[in-house]
Amino acid sequence: MTWVKSLWLAIILLVVVAVSVLAMSIYVVPMASPTPPPSSYILINITAPNYASWTIYANASTGWYAYYSGSGSMSFGPAYAGGPGTVVTFNVTSLTNCPYPTIMYEPSNNITLASGANYETITINCVPEVNATFNVTSGGGVILIVSTPGFVTTQSLIINGPYIQSMMLPMNSTVLVIAWPFSGYTLEGVYVNGEAINYTETPYGSFHATIVLTTNSTVSIEFSPVSSG
Repeated sequence: MTWVKSLWLAIILLVVVAVSVLAMSIYVVPMASPTPPPSSYILINITAPNYASWTIYANASTGWYAYYSGSGSMSFGPAYAGGPGTVVTFNVTSLTNCPYPTIMYEPSNNITLASGANYETITINCVPEVNATFNVTSGGGVILIVSTPGFVTTQSLIINGPYIQSMMLPMNSTVLVIAWPFSGYTLEGVYVNGEAINYTETPYGSFHATIVLTTNSTVSIEFSPVSSG
């Protein structure tokens, strides 16, 4: 019968369509293989006082570079600068609220990356300051030579009395006082916070004293007229 054949054809067509739709719905598009992570990376740790603000510049032989800014102690990473064998350099390029810093890079400010994790630790210490007041009386002059442990630079100052000079210096600075009396005068003494300290006389008529500044100090260099008797 014609209508029965037509019904069966319709049923078969519906089944074919349903199977096609189901096949399309369960088809999974194959995904590309994920890109593996770099084989080397850097973890960066900065240790500094809370009041110190800093900027650190890092650059690598691959052309990679980065700036890290902050204050106090912070950690950064992982940073992907290149694969094993890449040389990375770290430098503290700016530092505020820390006029006399000491900076340590561990293991070094230049590292060669190995496979896996690489670590760079930068330690910033700020040397406390002390106030030093130098009081030079009339009758002579002084040369002050200031040096601080851990710093390659020195400061020098020439003062003719009477004069008072105050300055902020790193704690534990060493001050070499070279005093020379004017004609008709001699050195009466060198005093730190009112207490006399030892000094030596040179064959050239000058006097030398060494002072280590561990706290706020007033240093007096006093000259007096030579007795006519």
